[in-house]
Amino acid sequence: MDNDPKHTYKVVAKWLKDNKVKVLEWPSQSPDLNPIKNVWAELKKHVRARRPTILTQLHHLVNDGESYPGRWQRSPPDPSRRGSRKKPKNSSRDCRMEKKEMRVRDLGLGFDSDEIVLFKYCMGTCLSSRKNYDLALKALTENGSISSRKVSAHPCCRPTRYETVSFMDARTIWQTIKWLSAANCSCVG
Repeated sequence: MDNDPKHTYKVVAKWLKDNKVKVLEWPSQSPDLNPIKNVWAELKKHVRARRPTILTQLHHLVNDGESYPGRWQRSPPDPSRRGSRKKPKNSSRDCRMEKKEMRVRDLGLGFDSDEIVLFKYCMGTCLSSRKNYDLALKALTENGSISSRKVSAHPCCRPTRYETVSFMDARTIWQTIKWLSAANCSCVG
């Protein structure tokens, strides 16, 4: 028994003894008895790395494992080796958020103001997020089966949430622009 309280109740112990169930002595909360914790840890790490912002993105991430069964058949890394492996650096092509200070008048939205705002935007590619759909669509456009005009054959890096920006214009009137700046970036499509 693993000394978990539900297994040490006298009623349970009596039932196990009466039914001749052979029990092994294990330390309480032994990692050997709970390998699912490693799977949950890997899943959480995978989801956190992608930072889903809406439920459909989370659902897509979780179901993504069904397309790649090898990912879930691999053993989790040995906990004793934590920290020994260097984390891979994000490629400069990965979807990410960039920031730039801009004059409001330079945003091209027709506002007359020299105030500076922090404009956040998404950039990079999403090649690692491609699915079979994207690969098939690319092949079909390349071989001429489907017109490539206005067809995106790969996911793109886009804002999944936006920030509102407020500033004072040249006539000293406060202005607010909704959905101007990216608050979060992710591969969409």
